Amino acid sequence: QLQPDFPTLWDDEQVRKLVDPHMAAYPAIKSLSDMMSSEYAAFAEASTTFQQEVSETDYKRMRVLVMSRSFGTGPPGTEESLPDQDIQEELEQYEEATGIDLSTQGCGAMVPVLDMYNHHPNHNVEYSYDHEKRAFVVKAGEKGIPAN
Repeated sequence: QLQPDFPTLWDDEQVRKLVDPHMAAYPAIKSLSDMMSSEYAAFAEASTTFQQEVSETDYKRMRVLVMSRSFGTGPPGTEESLPDQDIQEELEQYEEATGIDLSTQGCGAMVPVLDMYNHHPNHNVEYSYDHEKRAFVVKAGEKGIPAN
């Protein structure tokens, strides 16, 4: 179980006690925590099953895991359109429904292997999202991959 070591999982009293409100981290912590609470409220309002099965604390714990292990793909390109729908039309529908403009900020994707490379203390890989391939591309860094 994820322990409440992430500041976004702390209650308001803990945040005020451990993070000075004048520090840049304070509004960032509050903003992320408020965002996750708002997401939870929206899901709970839309689904009584969700509300009954998932506590706000558990939702926030899961959300922290996703946020800390996802990588940005950047704004989608036209090559990512589905055969029966234009990508711009799909993005506009999503923005109307959620208020989130993915055409400028893009999406995040969970990439477990890339997450392992990224957390290695001496990682020697370069990665990027390739819109044409619709995949992350991982390459050896300048020093190559050492033989064992």
